[in-house]
Order: sequence, then C-alpha cells, then structure tokens
Amino acid sequence: MRARMIVGEKESFFDIPNDVDLQARFFETVQAAAAELACEAEMRNTLSFHLAPCKSAIDESFAQIAAAVGALKEFHRTPEIS
Repeated sequence: MRARMIVGEKESFFDIPNDVDLQARFFETVQAAAAELACEAEMRNTLSFHLAPCKSAIDESFAQIAAAVGALKEFHRTPEIS
C-alpha cells in the first residue's frame, strides 16, 4: 500500500507492507501526529503567534512518522522469536 501525506506544501509518500496490523499501527501513528500538530497550531494561533514557528514541529513530525514507518517495516522483516 502506498500512503500519501500532504502538510502545507510538503508531500510525502510511504510504502507500507500489505499487512492489516502494520497499516493500522501506521495510521494510528499518523493520526496522533496530526492531532498533536493541530493542537499546537491552534494554541499558537490562539496566542497570536506567527505560524512560522510551527514549521520545525511539522518537519519534526514528518521525521517521526518516517522513523515510525521505518521501524514498522523493520519489524515486519524481522522474524518472530519463539
């Protein structure tokens, strides 16, 4: 499965193995990151800050999502130990 994410002008693609559990965990991670960003952006707007300071948070969240996808892929490749 190929997931496409767009935040502002930034677009990213993630290839996710065709494993229902891995896909569910990926989307939970994405939803959590999106909720965190929305909350931070709302707080900054409420406090009349410029949105520019959120750019580093957005970049960091993309890095976290990419790392989570990498970890899920690695987990998927690692044989289970009995």
